[in-house]
Amino acid sequence: MSFSGVNFENFRSTLEDINVASSENLNISENSRHVDIGQLYELWQNRTAAIASGNYPEEADEIISLLYHENIIPFYSGEVYHSDDFTLSDYLRSYKNYRKNFTWAQRLRTCIGIAKGLRYLHSGVGDHGRVIHGYVQSNHVLLNKNLEAKIYDLRCSVLVRGSQPRPEIYKPTNSDSSYTDPVYKESNILNIESDIYSYGILMFEILTGMKPDGEVRAIGDNHKEQKMINLVLRFHDNGPRQLMDPYIIDDVDRRSFHMFIETAYKCISLNIKDRPTMDEIVKTIEEALDVHNQQAASAIANQRNLADSLENFRIPNEEIKKATKNFSLIREGKTKVVYRGHFADRFKKSTVAIKKYDPNTSSTWTRLHAEFAIVSMLHHENIAPCIGYCEGSYSIVFEYAVNGSLDNQLKDPNKNIAWDQRLKICIGAAKGLRYLHSGFGEYKRVIHGGFGSRKILLYDNLEAKICGFGESFLFSEYGRDADHLACPEGNEYYMDPVYRQSQIFNKESDVYSYGVVLFEILTGMLAYETTRIEDEEPLNLVSLVRRYYADHRENLLDPRIRDEIDARSLYTFKEIAYKCISLNVKDRPSWNKIIKRLEEALYIQNQQAASAIANQRNLADSLENFRIPNEEIKKATKNFSLIREGKTKVVYRGHFADRFKKSTVAIKKYDPYTSSTWTRLHAEFAIVSMLHHENIAPCIGYCEGSYSIVFEYAVNGSLDNQLKDPNKNIAWATRVYAMLFSKILKVIKNHGAASNNTRRFRTLEDSFIPLKDIKMAIGVKGQETRIGDGGFGDVYKGQPSEHWQNRTVAIKCLRPESYQGELEGGKHKPLINIVRRYYDYKPELLIDPLIRDEIDSRSFDTFTKVAFQCISFNSKERPTMEMIVDRIEEALEFHVSKQRESQAKGDAEVNHPGSLE
Repeated sequence: MSFSGVNFENFRSTLEDINVASSENLNISENSRHVDIGQLYELWQNRTAAIASGNYPEEADEIISLLYHENIIPFYSGEVYHSDDFTLSDYLRSYKNYRKNFTWAQRLRTCIGIAKGLRYLHSGVGDHGRVIHGYVQSNHVLLNKNLEAKIYDLRCSVLVRGSQPRPEIYKPTNSDSSYTDPVYKESNILNIESDIYSYGILMFEILTGMKPDGEVRAIGDNHKEQKMINLVLRFHDNGPRQLMDPYIIDDVDRRSFHMFIETAYKCISLNIKDRPTMDEIVKTIEEALDVHNQQAASAIANQRNLADSLENFRIPNEEIKKATKNFSLIREGKTKVVYRGHFADRFKKSTVAIKKYDPNTSSTWTRLHAEFAIVSMLHHENIAPCIGYCEGSYSIVFEYAVNGSLDNQLKDPNKNIAWDQRLKICIGAAKGLRYLHSGFGEYKRVIHGGFGSRKILLYDNLEAKICGFGESFLFSEYGRDADHLACPEGNEYYMDPVYRQSQIFNKESDVYSYGVVLFEILTGMLAYETTRIEDEEPLNLVSLVRRYYADHRENLLDPRIRDEIDARSLYTFKEIAYKCISLNVKDRPSWNKIIKRLEEALYIQNQQAASAIANQRNLADSLENFRIPNEEIKKATKNFSLIREGKTKVVYRGHFADRFKKSTVAIKKYDPYTSSTWTRLHAEFAIVSMLHHENIAPCIGYCEGSYSIVFEYAVNGSLDNQLKDPNKNIAWATRVYAMLFSKILKVIKNHGAASNNTRRFRTLEDSFIPLKDIKMAIGVKGQETRIGDGGFGDVYKGQPSEHWQNRTVAIKCLRPESYQGELEGGKHKPLINIVRRYYDYKPELLIDPLIRDEIDSRSFDTFTKVAFQCISFNSKERPTMEMIVDRIEEALEFHVSKQRESQAKGDAEVNHPGSLE
């Protein structure tokens, strides 16, 4: 192979230069090549160089002559490089002292340098094409005295001519090296992704310090020694931090490690489509290095400022001695004791809790400083206030909690906290934890790390405040997801099982511990206690919950509060509590959602009795306030037009006088000859008169004389008419937005009711969804989807289930009836039958042809998945309304995001049109 335009004379050194430089100097043999180390003449800037000779393909010489990059070895003649450079392999293994001082930041820079060199090769060498290295490994990376990485040895490299986006070449290989891509071994097709796999192995080599070929290591007890790749695969989902080189384990921060390890695993994916590009790799590892440097700088600043912070809170040892002259023990632990004391007037709070660390423990001062560094910065109504600290007595002083800790309150048989007060305690603790996780000052978040009922102090009026930050982790403002690499500590009964296994502690671990506390509050049983139900074996609290949550719910209630709990309040509480202890961390709710659900439970509990009395007493007044004279109904419908006709009612359009807010109305007229008309009208109006929501059709009034209920008029009719009209086309985003009436069903069910009766629809259809304005853009006020047209059914006692009826409306949004015949060769079959037939076979066939080109795949998948769950024959598999709302909102977000990306791309093309060459 020859390359026109390449002047090899510019790179040629004479044989005499080489002979003189290599004579009487060090000789090294490497595989099929011979390496001499010597000094070149002035023509070559008197460089000390390693001169490679021997079996080196001419094609590789021609390739390297085209390369010029700071992370590619310069080409002099054959191959020449500096003698003070080490190969990365030698640096990691042959020179132990070097490896010991090879910091995490330096390892990240090394990875970046290698990645930049490969990015240069892959992105194209001028007009000649792209280069695939073909044999990336640590032996082919040199580190100079500044630890700058440079790639060399391109004997196996291939130049692929042209500008094809995915260059590849058939090149059989017999390599059994761990660096070699298994996909390449199988197919004998070498491509850029093959280099990326090898680079991923190199990343793990840098992380572990292990040689991929030959070296073995045992990690964990009772485990045999394994090669690096086997360890990498073994710990993919089970604590990858255990792979770290012991020399850097204390140097690695959580965020940069997470970014590094995630990229490395993507590189070695057996699905080449999952492997990132070298450009993506460079950006990610550079970001990881930035994060590491920022956190290192922040740690130094924190240490500097800690002394000043400590000084401001310092309390003399004499004051501590005076305060505890009549001390009484509050709590005793393994390494600390808490006393109650009394301070002089110079302190704001005279009665205090003094937490005294054991002076005989080696880590006492470190632990005291670490805890005080956190508590001195916390200022929130649900965090126990810190007053100061004392070095002489190894103590931290807090405001005293007159009602002690929650665990003591729960286990005291002489004390009983009412259900509504328990809910307030839960809400207070959740707000405190939300504050810790969401950020304050220059810091982003604190993970408590040892949360439990004993860490909730109860002050005046049983106000809950969180304490006990001895095991907490402080994170700087950088990064979204704070995880901490730590050995499991704390009370095992509150400990997240995921943390225990992975040793990665994050905010979801606090959520788990909080969930355990919720069940303590519900049952009155502490986490470490055991109890027996019937003839079953004794179980601790969490095991009891997992065993009986679905089957014996009455067994999970504290007998002291069983008679006072409203059923709906209990259901709301237990549902969110069980999500908190999910073994899938992704299912654990956010603090905002937890607080919202608990506040709902408290509202329902508080409203139960008052609402029951008030609703009955005020019904007559409510009816009177909405009463419309029969004469007004007659005037309104003088030019009436029929909107919809049913078995027992007819809906007309009418026009009211100015005394009513809405001039055009829909008048729902019941059949006066049906015996139950008056009962049904009153029952419906008793509901609609209490509902106030932007997505519920407003009720204007009622008329006894004409047996009518009057609603605001929907100018675009109902959803079913829009869908079946071939001349109208509703965009996909609008259809998804329309399905958010699931929110309304939730409002109707949870509306403060007089008793445990729950509202539900007798028949829920798309005809009950009037569209006020379908022309508006998504999210713009004015495009309300409303349930109405009098579609409010009777009141039934018990838990509702609209999901089965909900399914047809959702599926019709996807595939209206007018297009169903196309799937069955012109034969019309029930929509539900068609859906069941095609959902697993070809779900895309269910899409309305009018919107097929505009649907984002993620939006479609999310929408159809939840719709199909709604029609499951197994009622337990049907989602809750809350889940339906979440999934539909997610589908809408996917679609809107796709639209924005397309718009941005279009704007970019307009502003920066590409060349036609």
